[in-house]
Amino acid sequence: MAEDDLITMPGVQPPIEVGATIAGTWRVERELGEHGGVAFYLLRDAEGTGLAIGAPLDDEAPEPVVDEHEAAFWGTVRRVLRDDRFGRLVLDELPPGTLLSDRLTGGRTPAAGVPVQLVERVREAHRRGWAHGALAPELIVSGDEGLAVAGWGIAPGDAEDQKARDSSALAALEGCSAPSTVTLRAAIVSDHLPTLRTALDQWRRQGGADSDPDALRAADALARLERRVDEQLGKARSMLARGDTLGAVACCREAIRLGAEDQAAPLLDAARRTSRRQLSVRKLPARQLVTGLVIGGAIVGLLVLALVIAFREDPTVAALQARVTTVERDLGLREAVRLLLEERDAGIGAETIDPMLARRLGALAEAERTRIVGLRADVVARGGRPRRADEIAEQALAQLDQLASEGPAAAALSIRLDNTLAEIDRAALLYRASVALSVEEVEQGVEELIAADPVFGPEGVR
Repeated sequence: MAEDDLITMPGVQPPIEVGATIAGTWRVERELGEHGGVAFYLLRDAEGTGLAIGAPLDDEAPEPVVDEHEAAFWGTVRRVLRDDRFGRLVLDELPPGTLLSDRLTGGRTPAAGVPVQLVERVREAHRRGWAHGALAPELIVSGDEGLAVAGWGIAPGDAEDQKARDSSALAALEGCSAPSTVTLRAAIVSDHLPTLRTALDQWRRQGGADSDPDALRAADALARLERRVDEQLGKARSMLARGDTLGAVACCREAIRLGAEDQAAPLLDAARRTSRRQLSVRKLPARQLVTGLVIGGAIVGLLVLALVIAFREDPTVAALQARVTTVERDLGLREAVRLLLEERDAGIGAETIDPMLARRLGALAEAERTRIVGLRADVVARGGRPRRADEIAEQALAQLDQLASEGPAAAALSIRLDNTLAEIDRAALLYRASVALSVEEVEQGVEELIAADPVFGPEGVR
């Protein structure tokens, strides 16, 4: 990066005062205090829009090494200014945002995920061999472009001492930070009423505002879950009235999965009692009872014989089931479904393939949804905002549910299934990329994305 022209410096440097102009471009707005043995100042450019944090260097201090990669990691643009009055200053230009100290002092919630992002940023810096040594809320800016940290690499002391000071500063920041929305965002994807209610109650007890975007999304998700629970419970009551106990039990189980166990439990007990009454056998006279048992035994024997004959007549079915089970165990549901599709295309009858294919399509849809929900919860908990991945995942999972409901009779099933699974894989890659903390992880995610979707490759770009 280019440095300002050297201006003749006096032998004695005066103290920097608020309102002073440095290098004819930057005006000192206020002092930010001394951290790690270094005095810091907040500066703005001549137009009053650009934000920077500067620190003066002693005459004896060596020239700081301006590392563009390290500056980009901390989210700053670093320069060394030379001024005829104040000597040399290290200047870190920052993106638009607000000092974390101002947010905490004003009682406002910091940008979503700032504590988590800061901890991850400092830990990654330590893994790369970098340390700050003067970490403080006055040197941290959060805004729409993310997190930026000024003042790195100029505090005195060896690397281990600087890392120890970083850890102490992080502990202090975690203790004074405003309520975090990480728990809210994780609760939104949990699809569980008690989890959402607890997260919202905790947010409000800690002073979080209901107008916060994540709080609004959590409240909306809670309302949707409550409507879904009411819908399932209403269906269960209606089915009980019609005598459909199996349907009522299914609706009650769905309500319990959503976290409404207390409301569903009475209906589930009622369905079980109704089922027992429906299956109860009235007492019959002895002669009629014996006759009924004989006839029933004969019918059961005939059914067993028919099943034995059916399996003996078609050994191909048993062999196919064994192959599908082995593939599913070793390679997963996706490969098992593809095997069944290949066998059906090869000419095996639909009466053999379709029941196995229908069951595994439904299981595949449930397994992919569980995988994506778990992955998204992990990403959100680490501070990611995977909006594009959310859109792709929701559409792809809805298409997979549609294929599972249509079953083997779905038109162009094989092509549609391959496209849908590719979209799910693409969403998974975007989820991981949204929390990548190193250049290597980003590059690896891009390579995987290109391999999964040729549209992103060179031929697709042309």
